[in-house]
This record gives sequence, structure tokens and C-alpha cells, in this order.
Amino acid sequence: VTTRLSKNLEPLDLVRVNGRMSIREDVDNIVDDGTPTLGTQGHSVSLTDFSFTTNDGLVFPVTTLSESYVPARNNQPEKIQIQAKSLDLRTLAKFAEHLPLPQVQRQMLVDYAPRGQVNDFLVQWQGTYPHISSYRVKGNFVGLSMKTPTVHPAPTQDGTLPVAVPQTAASGFDNLTGSIDADNHGGSVNLRSAKLKLLLPGYFSEPAMPFDQLNMRASWSFQQQGQLFGQLQQLDIVQDGLRVSLWGTDLLPLKPQNGKQRCTIDLAGK
Repeated sequence: VTTRLSKNLEPLDLVRVNGRMSIREDVDNIVDDGTPTLGTQGHSVSLTDFSFTTNDGLVFPVTTLSESYVPARNNQPEKIQIQAKSLDLRTLAKFAEHLPLPQVQRQMLVDYAPRGQVNDFLVQWQGTYPHISSYRVKGNFVGLSMKTPTVHPAPTQDGTLPVAVPQTAASGFDNLTGSIDADNHGGSVNLRSAKLKLLLPGYFSEPAMPFDQLNMRASWSFQQQGQLFGQLQQLDIVQDGLRVSLWGTDLLPLKPQNGKQRCTIDLAGK
């Protein structure tokens, strides 16, 4: 079977398809000239135990996921939600040129270049990427690798900026395993990663910092007066026979004060 899911997409030459696909599209009842809107007025898509194989040998593994989109209306930003029981991110990015993804999601795949497996995962946000006004991320990940571009929060109606998306010092990472539960108010992360690599250009002479093992439990919250409070419950690092354990807190202003951005760190270790 050869199919093209949109006139602007590359065709898919399929030799096998399994599973269930469900698609719902919202239609404006006031303006309806018969032209397909391709989901721009709102839609939802779900795949259940879905897989396929192409004629050139590419395999989309068994996947269960859903995606929904609500366009901006009545002074409310657009809303996007993606849920995945199990999803291979590298495979998704590989097939992106064949799939009818919104341009926003296609750009996110380019910006983050994700690889790895996510399970029982939920991602939702409001606003047009990269100018998001709220977000939620929850789930488990195995062997996760991606770049971490800066995400710009959108101004609120009174012209002020909402709570920011936390930015890491790393420009990316390879082979991260753990779980996360975070939104624009705060969150927590648990990591148990072997053979992890953090990308830290500009901090060290060698931009890639490898770890034999990194276990971490940490949480953070956005507080009043534009401050980010972080708590490191546990950080255990093993590298080339060296073992380090750290714990503590830090308080970081999200905006420079008097032209300087100073943070307060209380850290202990052994």
C-alpha cells in the first residue's frame, strides 16, 4: 500500500500495517466551504498497538499514543496534549517527514532532536512554541538523549512574564534514564543513569562530560519575587573509580538584580 497523508508530505510505501487508528477533526459550522481544514480548527488522533513496516525496511514499532489540539480562541492560547504508553522517539523523528504533524511539533523534533524510549508519558502546553505560557511533563524515560534549546515564555495579558521554564546548564545529554513530574510551578526528577553524558560547552575544555553512573533525586519550585528554589535530596556520581555524594539547596533569581545574577547555594557532600 502506498499512501500520502498530506499533499505536502513524502509518500509512505507500506508492506504491513497493524493496530488501530482513530482521528477526530473539529469543523467550523459557520464557515464551511467544503475545503479540508486538516485539523487546524481542532483535532485529536489516537494510535492503539499501532505499527507498520515500509517497503524499504523501516519499522515503526508497536506504539500506543494520543494527540489533541485546541486552537487559540476567545483570548486563550492554543493547547496541545500528547500522551504515550510507549514511544520510541528516534523512530518518531525518523518518520516525521511522512506524518501530518503540525509545524510546531515538527520544529520541536528538529530543535530537541530526541532519542530514546518514553513510557506512560504526558506532555501538554499552552501557547505557540517556543512562546509557551504553561506546560506539564510527566512520565518515565530510558536512554533519553536530546538537545535543550531555550524556551521563551509568552507574555500574559497584563504584559508580565509568567513563570519561566527552568533552563539547565547543559546544552544536551545522552543516555538519561529516570522519571519526571514537572509543570510551570515546579517539579521533581529522579535519575538512575549509567554511561550518561552531559554536554557542557563553555564550561570545560571538553564539552562532553561522561559519568559511569549518576543517581539523583531533586525538586524545584518557582517562588514569589521571581526566584527559583531547588532542593537536591541526593546526587551520587561514579566516574573512573571516584565516588561523590552531594545534597543541598539553592535559591536563584530568574532575573538579574543590579545587573548581576547571584544565587545562594547551601551544599554538602562526601
